[in-house]
Amino acid sequence: MKRLLFIFIITSSLFAQTGIITSKGFQGGGFWAKINRPFTENTDVSYDFKLDYYSSIGLELIVGRLQPEGASPWNYAGLSYHVKSNIISAQFQYLKNKLNDYDFLDEGVSFEENSITLYKTSILNPFLKLTYINKRNYDFDNDKEYFFSIGGLGRITRFMTFACSLKLPFDKNFDINNGTIEASVGFVGLEELYGKYMP
Repeated sequence: MKRLLFIFIITSSLFAQTGIITSKGFQGGGFWAKINRPFTENTDVSYDFKLDYYSSIGLELIVGRLQPEGASPWNYAGLSYHVKSNIISAQFQYLKNKLNDYDFLDEGVSFEENSITLYKTSILNPFLKLTYINKRNYDFDNDKEYFFSIGGLGRITRFMTFACSLKLPFDKNFDINNGTIEASVGFVGLEELYGKYMP
């Protein structure tokens, strides 16, 4: 059970955010720092540091490191693709996670995360995310897990963004006691740094 909660904390932090706040046709990079706080008291807090780059064609590249308190870090890399629309946009994402290692071609102790996020690029940038996790080569209780997340992102200043979300597991009947609340702050440099206007 403890390993299940540990993986839940890890995966609660892994989603690219720069593309959600970026309008269609713009590009930029972001640095995000996040704290993940589980509702259960027997699971430690974890910290996530992530760099992502969003291109003008909708492709987003992600690299990061998650540091749980009192445990080995997880490193991750992946990519996502955004389909932008005036009504609702979608993000399709794949991430590979390695325990204390940067060799993402080696299976080792790793797991994969696939997700679909529906969002609206607006003032609060609300989103809904469905996540499927496939765990490999580790003594996990379950090989596959499914999660549901809801949250939003809001700009504090022109280049600084705050995000907050709640993540719940499908197999626990969306019980909040098995959930995680996450808060992050991001610094995003967009094309306006190069003289273009970002609405």
